[in-house]
Amino acid sequence: MSTIFGVDYTAWDLNPCDVDAANDIVNAITKYLEEQREVSPNLTYVTIVGSDEVIPFARKPDETSIANESTFAGEFFDNAMFGALVTRHFLSDDTYGDIDPIPWFDRYLNVPELGVGRLLESAEDIQTAAENYIAFGGVLDPQTALSAGYDFIADASQDIDETLNAYGPELGFSVVPALIDLPDVLPDDAWTKEDFLEDTAVYSTDPVDLVSFNMHFDFDEALPSSGDAAGNYTDNLISVTDLDGTDLAGGIWFTVGCHSGSNIADVSVVGGAPSQDWAQTFSHLGALFLAQNAYGLGRHRSDSPH
Repeated sequence: MSTIFGVDYTAWDLNPCDVDAANDIVNAITKYLEEQREVSPNLTYVTIVGSDEVIPFARKPDETSIANESTFAGEFFDNAMFGALVTRHFLSDDTYGDIDPIPWFDRYLNVPELGVGRLLESAEDIQTAAENYIAFGGVLDPQTALSAGYDFIADASQDIDETLNAYGPELGFSVVPALIDLPDVLPDDAWTKEDFLEDTAVYSTDPVDLVSFNMHFDFDEALPSSGDAAGNYTDNLISVTDLDGTDLAGGIWFTVGCHSGSNIADVSVVGGAPSQDWAQTFSHLGALFLAQNAYGLGRHRSDSPH
């Protein structure tokens, strides 16, 4: 019998594509956390150590007809990630932080009461994240901030920029001029990959600390505004490799981009495709990263969902 801290992994080991077997493990761990909350009512945070193959994300049904997770499955081998996506599920850690889930139709909605984070992917990445936490005493103090976005998330990006400017003086950080383009921007006027890398100052010794970068994403690339405006989704992409050699320790980066937060284990990817992802990259570089683990749906005020 394969067990980790009393949780039986046997069924999932035999069939990693089995979403029910993965969720049985999630439920067993969640039950343990609920028991700990009863004896330790001040329990506030849950930190998961390891990627999905070690401690599974909860598999949540994706009932959307637009941008369903099943359309993302083709990038992966026949393994745990593929099994979740091809059966129309998205991955979530919210279950681990929700002591009191809300019944909804034939399942539950999770609104976490506990703060949940995950350390990934390699032992080196996990050690780096832990060392940075210790080095900063568990408290990050950004000195600079920037908001970037375009198209149907331009309005949200503007709201974020306004919020940063409103709270910056009180919290002690300055705000870099935003990179935000409205949906009708012309390609030659839209901000580019080079603009983004320059304005975030990632190659300097003093990069921007707090970055909201809302774009079209994949797990290892992001589309700048110029590509979106021109309808060119293959050239001039911002890639995880563009951050090679940078030092983002103490930074906070967040986005609603599709699959921007998907941690892709090296064993998952088909045909030698890149397995380095945004989540692993920011962890390795010492930054805190908050992002989507599924498609992100937005909406124009009078248009169809995107």
